[in-house]
Amino acid sequence: MTIQRLNVGNRILTIPADFGMEFFAPKAAVGKLYGGTGPNGKLYRWNDVDAWEEVAGRLGAETAIRSLAVYGGKLYGGTSSNGKLYRWNDVDAWEEVAGTLGAETEIWSLAVYGGKLYGGTYPNGKLYRWNDVNAWEEVAGKLGAETYILSLAVYGGKLYGGTGLNAKLYRWNDVDAWEEVAGTLGAETRIYSLAVYGGKLYGGTGLNSKLYRWNDVDAWEEVAGKLGAETSIFSLAVYGGKLYGGTGLNGKLYRWNDVDAWEEVAGTLGAETQIRSLAVYGGKLYGGTYPNGKLYRWNDVDAWEEVAGTLGAETFILSLAVY
Repeated sequence: MTIQRLNVGNRILTIPADFGMEFFAPKAAVGKLYGGTGPNGKLYRWNDVDAWEEVAGRLGAETAIRSLAVYGGKLYGGTSSNGKLYRWNDVDAWEEVAGTLGAETEIWSLAVYGGKLYGGTYPNGKLYRWNDVNAWEEVAGKLGAETYILSLAVYGGKLYGGTGLNAKLYRWNDVDAWEEVAGTLGAETRIYSLAVYGGKLYGGTGLNSKLYRWNDVDAWEEVAGKLGAETSIFSLAVYGGKLYGGTGLNGKLYRWNDVDAWEEVAGTLGAETQIRSLAVYGGKLYGGTYPNGKLYRWNDVDAWEEVAGTLGAETFILSLAVY
């Protein structure tokens, strides 16, 4: 998950420029690290020492907070299994602000663009814009054979989406449709994460955990190949002027060498197999994991240190956001 994009799972975190007076949430909720979980769709806040504290419980039938975003001075979460949008009340609960999106069941990604909040969905790979009151409006329909908008990013003043099942890149036309700007990446099937780094747009993939850079015209160029046994770059973040990626199947952290390869900077996290989300908080790099829903902080050298343990029955930290 840079400040433009924290995955995502991806997941997108964009802090709006037009904060307005509504930005000033209660002091306890400002400048803290939050995590959205599965399989019970809860919200946790890190205590800055050694544990998560639950600040919003299960959302009815929803099972996961797949994406988090700060918008209009409030914290929002996109869910599955019913593709709803919730806003945190800054105290102890979520409030539903947009219901199920027709046949869409999951909001995989959120982004703030042009002063509005957008969501990318599954199983029809659509783009929705929140009406700021009580519903989503569809602004781009299904993308051919694509079923997921796994990641969203704002780049060059436009909104981009990374897809599955064919790992394509789309740009929204600002009206009513996506336009394909980069096609299938060889054997890659998903663009799990997007990030803007060094003035370029990058994508982290599955099935073979590669890194691609968009050529700004019509194709991706591979800039880092497969990471040993790793299969997915679930999350990307810019930290300390470098581009980092969090992986599965072994939950490792890699740093791009700015040329042609990843270098491993933190190995497997005990029993954790996936780094589903990354965030920069308090000048440090954090990762949220699966299958035990833990929080780790990178030691800036060669390893992760566990700073928050398993969250009861929660197994995924699917999304992270600073709010």
